[in-house]
Amino acid sequence: MKQIKYGLLYKGKILGYNIQSNSEGCDCCDNQYTLDDIDTNEWLVDSKVHAEWVRNYSTKWYNAGYDTPTNPYEKEDLQIVEVIRETTITPIIVKIPTFKELAKIKYYDKDRRHYDYILQEKEKHKELHFNLYDYQQIGGF
Repeated sequence: MKQIKYGLLYKGKILGYNIQSNSEGCDCCDNQYTLDDIDTNEWLVDSKVHAEWVRNYSTKWYNAGYDTPTNPYEKEDLQIVEVIRETTITPIIVKIPTFKELAKIKYYDKDRRHYDYILQEKEKHKELHFNLYDYQQIGGF
């Protein structure tokens, strides 16, 4: 799948953005987005007109979101670029343990009574489940 986006080039580098909290401000957006050439988050949009707008017009800190960031650069120093990325999508199969299998790994050898209790509770409460952290604890990934 081919994806086409547009960004702003500054001195050979696609501009990124940083996010700063506006939590102390009132009547403003939660976070201020500012273009920069340091951060690794690339600022990319779907339209070349959108990128051109941001190249020409900076948004004040209190309204600066992702789509309309603060732009501290001179427009003459920026160039619109088309970024084309090819994405390969390949379905894969991943096996994770069932509730019973995970309970056995975690408790069977360490505390058989607790293992039996967990299985009884699962029978009573079908919505009972382990979480991702339980799986990580047994070295799941």
